[in-house]
Amino acid sequence: MAQTLETTLGDALYIPKPGMLFLPSPVELVGKVLIKGKRPADKEDDETITVESVDQTLPDGKENSSEPVLPKICPELARLTMFNGVKYRNFEQSNEMSCTDMHSFSELKVSKLTKDPANVPLWRKYNLDHLSRTYPAGGRVDSSNYNPIAAWSLGCQMVALNFQTDDSAMVLNDGRFRENGGCGYVLRPRSTFPMNEDRNSCKGRVMLRIRVLAAACLPKPNGDIAGEVIDPFVVVRVHDMIDSVKVDGSGSSPKTKVIKDLAGMSITGAKNSVVKDITDKSNVIKRSISHQVEILETTERKTDTVKDNGFCPQWDDSEVFSFTVSFPDVAMLQIVVMDDDGGGLLDDTVCKAAIPVSCLRQGYRSVRLNDQYGSQHGPFGFARLLLDVSIEPCP
Repeated sequence: MAQTLETTLGDALYIPKPGMLFLPSPVELVGKVLIKGKRPADKEDDETITVESVDQTLPDGKENSSEPVLPKICPELARLTMFNGVKYRNFEQSNEMSCTDMHSFSELKVSKLTKDPANVPLWRKYNLDHLSRTYPAGGRVDSSNYNPIAAWSLGCQMVALNFQTDDSAMVLNDGRFRENGGCGYVLRPRSTFPMNEDRNSCKGRVMLRIRVLAAACLPKPNGDIAGEVIDPFVVVRVHDMIDSVKVDGSGSSPKTKVIKDLAGMSITGAKNSVVKDITDKSNVIKRSISHQVEILETTERKTDTVKDNGFCPQWDDSEVFSFTVSFPDVAMLQIVVMDDDGGGLLDDTVCKAAIPVSCLRQGYRSVRLNDQYGSQHGPFGFARLLLDVSIEPCP
C-alpha cells in the first residue's frame, strides 16, 4: 500500500519530516495529499494495547503476564503518515504532544467536555498547533446532523457532517464556507484564539436588526413546476454562542433567551433531553433544550404569511427583527422561506440561505436563495429576498 501511494500520488503526497515542531503552513500544503493513521508507539505511550492479566497459570507452569503489546503498524506506511490519531485523555497531556498528533471527538464527547468551562480555553490552546476533528454521534441512524457552530467556536479545524442529509446543519455549513469563495477553507474566528477571547465581557457584542421587505421569483417547494401558488412567509434565525454575562449564578440562562437544538439536529433517543416550546406575543419562537451542556442559542423570528403570491410578495416594512449577537465572528444568520400549508409540520420549505454575521453588510441587501442542496440552478436561479440590515455595537 505504501508503495502504491507513493507511485500513484507522486509529488502530490506530502511526506512529513521527522521531528517536526510545527505544522506546515497552508501555502506549503496547496495541492498536497495528507495521510492520517497510526504510527508506532513506545511502550509507555497511551496508544499501547494491554492484555488483561488473568488469575491463573499457563500450562507450562509460568504465570500469565500483562506486558503491553504494541499495535502492528507497517513502518513504510507510518513513514508516509502525517497525522497520528491519538486517543484523548486530557488537554494538559494533549498540549504536550507532538504537533502531528491529533484527536477525533464525537459530538457527545464535545458536549461532555464543554460541560466543564475549564476545558474550553485548554481546547482552544490545543487547537493552536494541533488538529481536532469532530463527527456526528453513532446514534444518528437517520444520518441527521449536529449543530456545527459549537465545534467551530472551539477552533476545531475539521467539523464532519453527514453531507447526504439536507438539514439545517448543512445549510449553516454551506453558508460558512461561501465566505471564502467556496474554496473549502476559511479562517478560524478570532475568538477561538486564547489571546483574543474574553468570555466574561460584553466586548464585541452587537445588535443586529433586520427588516424583511420583499421577495422575487420564489419557486414552488422542491422546484416543482405544477401545483398551487405558494403562500410564503420567512423565518429568520440567528445561531450564536451563549455569553457568560447573560448566564446567572446557577449556570442556567435567563428565560428570555433562546437555547435550543434545531429541529432535526438533536440525537434520537438522547438521554436527559427535554425540549420546551414557548411562543410570546411578539411572534418570537423560543425553544430550549436541556442537554449535557447549553453553549448554543438560536433566536427565531418569522413574518406574516402572504397569500397566493410567490412572484413578488411584500411584507410589513415596519416590522423589525432585533437580535443581540454575543459572538459576531461565530454567529450565523439563517433565512428560510416557507410555504404556509396550515402551520407546523404541514409547512413546506421553499428555499433558504445562511450568511455569517461577520459577512453581513448594512443597508438594503438582496439575498440569493438556494434549494435544499445549496444550489441556485433551475427554478431557483432568480429567487431573491430583499432585506434591510442594521448592525450596531451594544452599549
